[in-house]
Amino acid sequence: MKKLLLFVPFLSLFVACSADTDTEELANYKTSYSPAREMLVSEFPSDGALNTSCVKKLSAAASLKTTNGPGTGTLTFTAQVTNSPSGNYKARVEIQQLSDCDDFNSTTGNAVAFTNDVIYSNIGTNAPQVTGVSPSATFACYKWRLVIEGVSNSGSVTCNSKTAWYDAPLF
Repeated sequence: MKKLLLFVPFLSLFVACSADTDTEELANYKTSYSPAREMLVSEFPSDGALNTSCVKKLSAAASLKTTNGPGTGTLTFTAQVTNSPSGNYKARVEIQQLSDCDDFNSTTGNAVAFTNDVIYSNIGTNAPQVTGVSPSATFACYKWRLVIEGVSNSGSVTCNSKTAWYDAPLF
């Protein structure tokens, strides 16, 4: 009987400790972030770009090449395309400054674009990339995405595909 009476207060201790509530910061995050809103921004850009997609699935990776030793590297952003569409394509990387390194949505200013104006064909096996971006040309805190544009023989843009935004690489 004594053990049973001690068990009730002991059980109430666990019940009281497990009743967590959202902090104000978490509640603000839940109301400000919307995957649907992020998808709309990616799908329907406000910069007047075409909304015709070039590829079915596009992702990207960043790497740092330090051929001349530490501190002298260049960033390379490489597209990863799952299908192999025909045609000619150009690639560019867009880098967007963040005002708060811990807040992925705290963008400030306009995105900066880097390209090397190389025309790629057979992008399923010949991965488009943007090379030679100096880390000093980027911001302290930023996010980036890769954009693939289809180009006609006359040089006009026929389609574009954009990756999701990625966090800045930690090099």
